[in-house]
Amino acid sequence: MDTINKIIADYTSGKNPVEKTNAALKEAGAGFSFQPGKNALTAEEIAATKVGARPGDVTGYGLMSSGTGTMDKVHVVKGRLQGGAVNTVGSDSVPDECDIVYIGGQVWQVYGDELGGLAPEKDPWWAPLHTFAGAVDWQDELPPYIPEKDMVYNRPKYHGQNVVKGALRYLYAEDGTCKYQPKSMADYDKDHGRT
Repeated sequence: MDTINKIIADYTSGKNPVEKTNAALKEAGAGFSFQPGKNALTAEEIAATKVGARPGDVTGYGLMSSGTGTMDKVHVVKGRLQGGAVNTVGSDSVPDECDIVYIGGQVWQVYGDELGGLAPEKDPWWAPLHTFAGAVDWQDELPPYIPEKDMVYNRPKYHGQNVVKGALRYLYAEDGTCKYQPKSMADYDKDHGRT
């Protein structure tokens, strides 16, 4: 994933044009590309984008990943996404979902509608993703039912597929959204002492 982040950073900074970026994304197996008129940044938008050391220094156009496997063009003015909040921020000051903005060669996380530093991963990292039917409290989950990061965060490469990995079945839609569930609820219940 670090390779893909660098490819996107080089694109949003103007270092590489869209054609070279798309070729690099394909080679890296990203599962998405930038299309002119859709989610590609224009040369003018890249040139007009200004960034700095603080979120409030950021104004211009970038690309937002919200975990669906697509990159959406966004407009940022003084560190704020135009168009309103994209997530909510909990009492722990951590957003309820991981929305990342790539802009001017930088990477920021979105807190409501404001850019900020990347939030530390929750411990354990998969807790907010534990949503399948019959779920036990995440603190009590067993290792065979804990999703792997690549299967959750690199969803584009699995578009339209059903993948069985370990004790889980991942159901990937064409739009990149993903649901997961145990391969067998009977086994899941048995493993958790619910027979």
